Amino acid sequence: MEEAKVLARQKADQMATPGWEDTVKPTNINRREAKRIRPLEVIGLGLERTGTLSLRAALYELGYFDVYHMYAIMRENPKDVEMWADAFEAKYYGKGSFPREKWDALTGHCMAAVDKPISLFGPELVEAYPEAKFILTVRDTPESWHKSVMNTIVPFTQIISPARIRHPGNNPINHILKFFAPSDAFARFSNLLCDASEVDRYQEEGAQMYLEHNAHMREIAPKGQLLEFNVKQGWEPLCTFLGKPIPDVPFPNINDTNEFMSRIRKVKYIFPLLYLGNMLKYVGAPALAAGLAYMYRGRLLGH
Repeated sequence: MEEAKVLARQKADQMATPGWEDTVKPTNINRREAKRIRPLEVIGLGLERTGTLSLRAALYELGYFDVYHMYAIMRENPKDVEMWADAFEAKYYGKGSFPREKWDALTGHCMAAVDKPISLFGPELVEAYPEAKFILTVRDTPESWHKSVMNTIVPFTQIISPARIRHPGNNPINHILKFFAPSDAFARFSNLLCDASEVDRYQEEGAQMYLEHNAHMREIAPKGQLLEFNVKQGWEPLCTFLGKPIPDVPFPNINDTNEFMSRIRKVKYIFPLLYLGNMLKYVGAPALAAGLAYMYRGRLLGH
């Protein structure tokens, strides 16, 4: 475990450095045949936008390595989307199974796992790792969480998976967008994630969804093994819960809103063009011209 402590120290130092996002070097590891090499000791049950990136940095500071997070999928090892898509299809569509052996393969290099999509699999992870400690990260109020996701998650979803949020239900445009959707692994993962998250409900029901999720997590977590934690509380409750000494550095305060905005700017035009490219491939130039006109009016881009 000494190696894990050294690696955790390196990650903690990296995340404490301004502009650390630009120093991340993506890998292309296929985890399907991987085995668990470190015990999964801490599992986060809190939703996105509840300080999970700050918690990740804090867990590194406390010596946990690695700490799984959505950031690991988006920036560190994007190939993980393939196994995550399998997990979604097993849970929500009954396609195959995703037992502990597969969780060990996907997260076997980690001592902790937080953020979505981890939090969407709370019941499965509690069953697979009943010996773990669980952390439910929360915001000050349901309304503050709702405001945060409306400013970040929803705009991003409008771009990467417009059919899931712009035109839900049986709207014909929904079916058109789904037909022409990009078919690569990331698109598959994104659509499954958005469907499982029910992002189309966020605008009208977001605050209530937040409350319902937290209530469910409190119910399923083993007694005595759950910490409900607001990152504003700092080190003391977290370290007491985990049995760790309090570090002599400030608790991490990583606001990833800017990272989200940067991500939105980068993909703003890429995904609509992928849809339009598929339209050209299947139905020709007239459809492409119509698609460009549609995009120009701002509907596909979510303006």
